[in-house]
Amino acid sequence: MKKEYIIGIDIGATNIKAGLFNKNGDINEWRTIPSLIEKGRDPFLKRITGLVKKFEKDRLDIFSVVGVVVAGIIDKEREYIIHSPNLWGCDNFYIKKALQERLSRDVIIENDANGAALGELWKGGGKSLKNFMLLTLGTGLGSGLVLNRKLWVGEDGSAAEMGHTKIVPGGLKCGCGAKGCLEMYFSSQAIERLVKKALKKGTNTLLRKYPLSRATSPEIVYKAAKKGDVVAINVYREISRYLGIAIANVINLLGVRSIILSGGISNAYDLFIPFLREEVNKNLFYPFLKDFTILKGILGNKAGATGAAYLALQTQKKTKTH
Repeated sequence: MKKEYIIGIDIGATNIKAGLFNKNGDINEWRTIPSLIEKGRDPFLKRITGLVKKFEKDRLDIFSVVGVVVAGIIDKEREYIIHSPNLWGCDNFYIKKALQERLSRDVIIENDANGAALGELWKGGGKSLKNFMLLTLGTGLGSGLVLNRKLWVGEDGSAAEMGHTKIVPGGLKCGCGAKGCLEMYFSSQAIERLVKKALKKGTNTLLRKYPLSRATSPEIVYKAAKKGDVVAINVYREISRYLGIAIANVINLLGVRSIILSGGISNAYDLFIPFLREEVNKNLFYPFLKDFTILKGILGNKAGATGAAYLALQTQKKTKTH
């Protein structure tokens, strides 16, 4: 059987991650490079083009469609980035056309959290699930919703933005401009804010032995919590309250009983999951009690690019049938 390969790319504010996948979703090659978006669109696009060219070298068996997932709000037709708070200078950027011109290939675009959900659906924790919501827990809080094993994006293509549901009326101002968004209460931003507050109070904590920039990082807070540091443990307890309420709302509203957690903060899953489950249980409507699962994603930082490859595969299949 002829082997064919698919390119999947995940564009983030810090790094561009890309994989060369076979049609079963197995990774043949993997590359990660800095995004350097602050240098401008042209250098940024050249870096993506360079990645693809490296995959193409000595290969004639790569799909004509390249899958790309990107951090930001994508328009309904999946042509351009409407807004991305973390990709500098990319608002109203027709990224699909720009990449197609440089790659001489068709390009399929999707939001990164949706891509991660598709990746877990294809090759990760969602393989055996019919319905689930995936949450990406990092600088912000992204989400992707899978219903009947299909990505659900709503009428305008921007559904399931759980990070921007309101959890505290009139609360903290979010980067989107609104107040009280969930991602202000469960994210690396929230962890940083709570640690700074504890340090300012003079509370005794292991975190004091680190420079402030490190003491507030999720990795260091997790290490301190594992050593029994009360401040660090309480940070995870506090942020889990808000996420638990939000997850209960999703289960109550949609009947989706499986939640997959992805992103950097999910590495602390073992520590915060007891607090999270407790809060979900407190806020669930009776019929759903004890009948939900909160899983840690399997694919880690490869989920987005895997989902991008899945999109390319599905698009190529549709093209061949028409």
